[in-house]
Amino acid sequence: PMTSGGMDVFTAVWDSSSAEPDVYTVDVTAVDSSPAHNQQTSAFAATFEILVPDTSPPEISGVLVIPSAGLPGTQFQIQATVTDGSGVESVQATIRDSMSSVVAILAMGSAGPDVDVAVWDSSSAQPGMFTVDITAVDQSPSHNQQTVQGAAAFELWTGQPAPFEVMRA
Repeated sequence: PMTSGGMDVFTAVWDSSSAEPDVYTVDVTAVDSSPAHNQQTSAFAATFEILVPDTSPPEISGVLVIPSAGLPGTQFQIQATVTDGSGVESVQATIRDSMSSVVAILAMGSAGPDVDVAVWDSSSAQPGMFTVDITAVDQSPSHNQQTVQGAAAFELWTGQPAPFEVMRA
Protein backbone atom coordinates (compact mmCIF):
# COMPACT_ATOMS: atom_id res chain seq x y z
CA PRO A 1 0.00 0.00 0.00
CA MET A 2 1.07 3.54 -0.67
CA THR A 3 0.78 6.39 1.79
CA SER A 4 -0.21 9.93 0.99
CA GLY A 5 2.48 12.54 1.14
CA GLY A 6 -0.05 15.29 0.48
CA MET A 7 -0.75 17.25 -2.69
CA ASP A 8 -1.54 14.12 -4.75
CA VAL A 9 1.85 12.56 -3.96
CA PHE A 10 1.95 8.97 -2.75
CA THR A 11 4.96 6.90 -1.66
CA ALA A 12 5.70 3.24 -0.99
CA VAL A 13 8.63 1.52 0.67
CA TRP A 14 9.71 -1.98 -0.25
CA ASP A 15 12.30 -3.98 1.69
CA SER A 16 14.54 -5.45 -1.02
CA SER A 17 16.94 -7.21 1.35
CA SER A 18 15.61 -10.65 0.37
CA ALA A 19 15.12 -9.87 -3.33
CA GLU A 20 17.19 -11.62 -5.97
CA PRO A 21 19.44 -9.52 -8.21
CA ASP A 22 17.34 -8.58 -11.24
CA VAL A 23 15.58 -5.72 -13.02
CA TYR A 24 12.20 -4.94 -11.48
CA THR A 25 9.27 -2.93 -12.85
CA VAL A 26 6.67 -1.02 -10.90
CA ASP A 27 3.03 -0.87 -11.94
CA VAL A 28 0.87 1.73 -10.21
CA THR A 29 -2.89 1.39 -9.80
CA ALA A 30 -4.92 4.30 -8.44
CA VAL A 31 -8.49 3.97 -7.20
CA ASP A 32 -10.57 7.08 -6.60
CA SER A 33 -12.85 7.62 -3.61
CA SER A 34 -16.08 7.80 -5.62
CA PRO A 35 -18.84 5.23 -4.99
CA ALA A 36 -17.87 3.62 -8.34
CA HIS A 37 -14.25 3.13 -7.18
CA ASN A 38 -12.88 4.04 -10.60
CA GLN A 39 -9.35 2.82 -11.16
CA GLN A 40 -6.50 3.48 -13.54
CA THR A 41 -3.31 1.39 -13.90
CA SER A 42 0.00 2.62 -15.25
CA ALA A 43 2.08 -0.38 -16.28
CA PHE A 44 5.85 -0.03 -16.16
CA ALA A 45 5.63 3.28 -14.30
CA ALA A 46 9.20 2.82 -13.14
CA THR A 47 12.04 0.29 -13.25
CA PHE A 48 14.98 -0.35 -10.95
CA GLU A 49 17.78 -2.88 -10.69
CA ILE A 50 19.07 -4.82 -7.72
CA LEU A 51 22.73 -5.62 -8.28
CA VAL A 52 24.86 -8.47 -7.00
CA PRO A 53 27.12 -6.96 -4.34
CA ASP A 54 30.80 -6.91 -5.30
CA THR A 55 32.70 -8.80 -2.61
CA SER A 56 35.84 -9.57 -4.61
CA PRO A 57 38.98 -7.60 -3.78
CA PRO A 58 41.36 -6.35 -6.46
CA GLU A 59 43.93 -8.79 -7.86
CA ILE A 60 47.59 -7.78 -7.41
CA SER A 61 50.35 -9.37 -9.49
CA GLY A 62 53.59 -8.64 -11.32
CA VAL A 63 55.14 -6.59 -8.52
CA LEU A 64 58.63 -5.34 -9.44
CA VAL A 65 61.23 -3.06 -7.88
CA ILE A 66 63.64 -1.51 -10.39
CA PRO A 67 66.54 -1.63 -9.78
CA SER A 68 66.65 -4.57 -7.38
CA ALA A 69 69.66 -3.07 -5.55
CA GLY A 70 71.43 0.27 -5.32
CA LEU A 71 73.38 2.77 -3.26
CA PRO A 72 71.77 5.36 -0.95
CA GLY A 73 70.16 8.01 -3.14
CA THR A 74 68.95 5.49 -5.72
CA GLN A 75 65.44 6.13 -7.06
CA PHE A 76 63.64 2.79 -6.78
CA GLN A 77 60.60 2.35 -9.03
CA ILE A 78 57.87 0.10 -7.61
CA GLN A 79 55.46 -1.33 -10.16
CA ALA A 80 52.36 -3.51 -9.73
CA THR A 81 49.63 -4.86 -11.97
CA VAL A 82 46.24 -4.35 -10.28
CA THR A 83 42.90 -5.43 -11.77
CA ASP A 84 39.31 -5.38 -10.56
CA GLY A 85 35.99 -5.72 -12.38
CA SER A 86 34.51 -2.66 -10.66
CA GLY A 87 37.64 -0.56 -11.19
CA VAL A 88 40.55 0.32 -8.93
CA GLU A 89 40.15 3.26 -6.56
CA SER A 90 43.63 3.37 -5.03
CA VAL A 91 46.92 1.49 -4.82
CA GLN A 92 49.71 2.07 -2.31
CA ALA A 93 53.14 0.63 -1.65
CA THR A 94 54.41 0.20 1.90
CA ILE A 95 58.20 -0.14 2.22
CA ARG A 96 59.50 -2.00 5.28
CA ASP A 97 63.05 -2.47 6.51
CA SER A 98 64.55 -5.76 7.69
CA MET A 99 62.99 -5.22 11.14
CA SER A 100 59.51 -4.86 9.51
CA SER A 101 59.36 -1.18 10.45
CA VAL A 102 57.51 1.01 7.97
CA VAL A 103 59.99 3.23 6.12
CA ALA A 104 57.58 4.81 3.62
CA ILE A 105 53.99 4.64 2.38
CA LEU A 106 53.65 5.71 -1.24
CA ALA A 107 50.51 6.41 -3.25
CA MET A 108 50.87 4.68 -6.58
CA GLY A 109 49.64 6.24 -9.81
CA SER A 110 48.49 4.78 -13.09
CA ALA A 111 51.22 4.17 -15.67
CA GLY A 112 48.94 2.48 -18.19
CA PRO A 113 46.13 -0.06 -18.25
CA ASP A 114 46.16 -1.98 -14.94
CA VAL A 115 49.75 -0.85 -14.12
CA ASP A 116 50.48 1.37 -11.11
CA VAL A 117 53.86 2.91 -10.27
CA ALA A 118 55.53 4.82 -7.43
CA VAL A 119 59.10 6.03 -7.00
CA TRP A 120 60.98 5.98 -3.70
CA ASP A 121 64.06 8.12 -3.06
CA SER A 122 66.38 6.13 -0.81
CA SER A 123 68.59 9.12 0.13
CA SER A 124 67.63 9.11 3.82
CA ALA A 125 67.47 5.32 4.26
CA GLN A 126 69.94 3.09 6.02
CA PRO A 127 71.52 0.26 3.99
CA GLY A 128 69.88 -3.13 4.22
CA MET A 129 67.15 -5.32 2.79
CA PHE A 130 63.67 -3.89 2.19
CA THR A 131 60.32 -5.49 1.37
CA VAL A 132 57.31 -3.97 -0.36
CA ASP A 133 53.66 -4.57 0.53
CA ILE A 134 51.03 -3.57 -2.03
CA THR A 135 47.50 -2.58 -0.96
CA ALA A 136 44.70 -1.96 -3.46
CA VAL A 137 41.09 -0.84 -2.94
CA ASP A 138 38.38 -1.25 -5.57
CA GLN A 139 35.68 1.25 -6.62
CA SER A 140 32.71 -0.88 -5.52
CA PRO A 141 30.36 0.52 -2.84
CA SER A 142 31.93 -1.93 -0.36
CA HIS A 143 35.50 -0.73 -1.13
CA ASN A 144 37.01 -4.23 -1.14
CA GLN A 145 40.68 -4.27 -0.18
CA GLN A 146 43.57 -6.63 -0.89
CA THR A 147 47.10 -6.49 0.55
CA VAL A 148 50.00 -8.61 -0.65
CA GLN A 149 52.72 -8.55 2.00
CA GLY A 150 56.29 -9.09 0.90
CA ALA A 151 55.25 -8.71 -2.74
CA ALA A 152 58.80 -7.72 -3.72
CA ALA A 153 62.18 -7.06 -2.12
CA PHE A 154 65.24 -4.96 -2.86
CA GLU A 155 68.56 -4.09 -1.25
CA LEU A 156 70.24 -0.81 -0.39
CA TRP A 157 74.03 -1.21 -0.33
CA THR A 158 76.37 0.54 2.09
CA GLY A 159 78.23 2.39 -0.62
CA GLN A 160 81.51 0.88 0.49
CA PRO A 161 83.39 -1.35 -1.91
CA ALA A 162 83.38 -5.01 -0.98
CA PRO A 163 86.64 -6.19 0.59
CA PHE A 164 88.85 -8.15 -1.71
CA GLU A 165 92.14 -10.03 -1.52
CA VAL A 166 95.12 -9.32 -3.69
CA MET A 167 96.63 -12.53 -4.89
CA ARG A 168 100.33 -12.53 -5.71
CA ALA A 169 101.77 -15.00 -8.10
